[in-house]
Amino acid sequence: MRHLLENLPPHARVLDLGARSGSFSVDRSDLYIVRLDLDRPHSLGSGSYVLADAARLPFAPRSFDLAVGNHSLEHFTELELTLREAGRVLKVDGVLWVAVPDATTLTDRIYRW
Repeated sequence: MRHLLENLPPHARVLDLGARSGSFSVDRSDLYIVRLDLDRPHSLGSGSYVLADAARLPFAPRSFDLAVGNHSLEHFTELELTLREAGRVLKVDGVLWVAVPDATTLTDRIYRW
């Protein structure tokens, strides 16, 4: 994902789905980061925060250059709607980046324990 963030055009818009206090950090101050979650996080990181359902995004179509689902998609109850909404708000040449836990790894087993 670091490569995607580094190569976005200046002033690109990035949507962080299920972000909590932010699912990633970024070194570029020109990017506009929107962190979205159902609940207000205890602490706020960088970016703007929106409390909303990812299956019903309150954004205009084609408004983001990158949408990030960083270890969050497995928590959404309406996954198909969430993915449709991500596609709706992405620009034509936008990118959806998804990472999900791998249940076969030691770190995931420790996390779940």
